[in-house]
Amino acid sequence: MKKKIVSIIINNERLDLFEKNKNFYFKNFFLSKKYQTFLVDISNLHLFKKNKNYNISGEKFIYYRPRNFSELKNFFNKYTVISFIKIKYNISNLRLHILLKKINIKKTIMLANYGFFPLDNDRKKINFYQRIKFFFSIKLNYFFYRLLVFLRIIRGYDIFVTSSNKFINTINSSISSKLDNKFSFLKISFYKKIYRVNTLFYNNYLKSKKKYESTNEKIIFCDSGFDHGDRINREGSINSEIREKYYYNLNNFLNDIQKNLSKRVIFCQHPKSDYPASNEFDNIKKKFEFLKYDTEKNIYSSYLTIFQSSLLINYAILLKKKIILITSDYLGNFYHRRFINYKKEIDLVSFNIDNYVIDNSDQSLIKLLDQKILNYDNYQNENLFTDKNMETSNQVENLLDKEFND
Repeated sequence: MKKKIVSIIINNERLDLFEKNKNFYFKNFFLSKKYQTFLVDISNLHLFKKNKNYNISGEKFIYYRPRNFSELKNFFNKYTVISFIKIKYNISNLRLHILLKKINIKKTIMLANYGFFPLDNDRKKINFYQRIKFFFSIKLNYFFYRLLVFLRIIRGYDIFVTSSNKFINTINSSISSKLDNKFSFLKISFYKKIYRVNTLFYNNYLKSKKKYESTNEKIIFCDSGFDHGDRINREGSINSEIREKYYYNLNNFLNDIQKNLSKRVIFCQHPKSDYPASNEFDNIKKKFEFLKYDTEKNIYSSYLTIFQSSLLINYAILLKKKIILITSDYLGNFYHRRFINYKKEIDLVSFNIDNYVIDNSDQSLIKLLDQKILNYDNYQNENLFTDKNMETSNQVENLLDKEFND
């Protein structure tokens, strides 16, 4: 009988990003305690990329980089493998996905148990340029890969793992799922099976309880990145004048919050976002403390958290922190739609930083923030937990046991 192992399949596209701070990126990877885990780097399978060596090692996984496809295929033939594939679906990775279809993998899993994620589906209020930009940069690639899965040229996912009922309902109500249910021979769904487990932030929370104290002494602004790539891909490059106006308003808002609540503000930068030169952003850096990569730790010990659009809002809700959601006309349609989707899912205190009034002289803002925490329980049940008595990692281990024996 072949040995059962878990593989995380990755390439240089992600590893280049991980080099900035390996601990930050690897901490949210699932690394099995029961099954030996291999981090399989298939960067050498690219045709036209000059690949570099990565200094990667870990106590909980073995780093393996095959020199060619033959080595990769032989490696997977030695084991019974369940794989978490972390190769992006884009044109530059097409060859990798075609080759992965040819190797012996028992099951493939997409693990996306972050919590509620504000999907960007409403395209009614965007202009013609943004529609064209969105189609060619996002949708065309999406349809192309879905077609390749349907034609059995590349793999879809055998298993999708989430912590959000909302997301499961969205998948089950999709056209592909409905067609599969009606015509079982089609098999066009991207995911064959769906599991629901606790959010990965629950494991992080249990670890934080042992490591840190919740001091409640600071306000954390969790920045999503004015120039984040997801926004640029949909809306194009951003005018520098608009950027300056946004940061000017953000500076004023954070300063007013700091004064009204008598707590220091810490600005947590998004690790994947670019921050182009900006005079007003420089003014913010002069006034507030800046951090990168330690956002979760600081949310845990915060008094108040402020978000534009971030998956980490799920962590703040799990911790039952006071939360403010902000928007701005200068943030564009992409962020505005996410803001609206969050507001639909959970009622939070919110401000448009272009035009706002903050007055906490009678503690009215604090009272309102505390009142909104009463909304968190239902959100947690729908989007964060299936069983608070189990660690998320143990739920995934149980899932692996079941799928290996299937």
